[in-house]
Amino acid sequence: MRRLTMEFQPVFMAGYSLKDHDSSHWERRVRPRAIPQTQATCRICGFIAEERRLIHADEVWEFSSPPHVALVDVRPLCTRCHEAKDFAQTLVLIAKGARDAKREAEIKRHYCEVNACSEAEFDTDFAAAAATKRALEERYGCNSIPEVDYGDWGRPKDTPRLSSKERELVKAAFDIHGEVFVGERLHRNHSNAVRALQATPLDKRAAILNEIENSLDAAADDDLWPDHECPWDIKMNRE
Repeated sequence: MRRLTMEFQPVFMAGYSLKDHDSSHWERRVRPRAIPQTQATCRICGFIAEERRLIHADEVWEFSSPPHVALVDVRPLCTRCHEAKDFAQTLVLIAKGARDAKREAEIKRHYCEVNACSEAEFDTDFAAAAATKRALEERYGCNSIPEVDYGDWGRPKDTPRLSSKERELVKAAFDIHGEVFVGERLHRNHSNAVRALQATPLDKRAAILNEIENSLDAAADDDLWPDHECPWDIKMNRE
């Protein structure tokens, strides 16, 4: 049994990792939970990082049966273990020039040291991981839409992400007013306002969004009737 294994993400998972799906929740809640501020340690090789950025938050997925996919863990891995786990992606980055060419040999050596195995065994493990990836893509379908369960790592049910319609509402408010109140706090940055709203329980969020919508309606009325004139005023002036 390998301590460090290679696991290549199937193509149908593109965009469904929690990091990609909900980046604000990932940065504010998930990554801090997975990686402590001090003594950040790789769960596999035991490397203790002097700098927290040297430890990555790695998503562990379970593929039970199509179309179900579950995030079962987010664990701290050092950069070398992380790059070894997804060695296929590491090779892509090297080919694109995003990683030094020497990194390939370094990651291979690290994998072999952690698992006390030979380079030939590394090659066998790589082929097995690639075969597993292909098998998952055949079972699920490369273009399938998985039903993803983020489990305990996802957002609490009472603070889900904003819908596209709600995001458009907030954007419209910024386009007109340049600022938005969330609770008692004034936000002059669109991204911060969205994050604050997403952290607000649904009942309170609904009231805030209703106020934003009312402010947009009022602004539209002001544009329609300048100087606060109403249709009756216009009619009387014409007479």
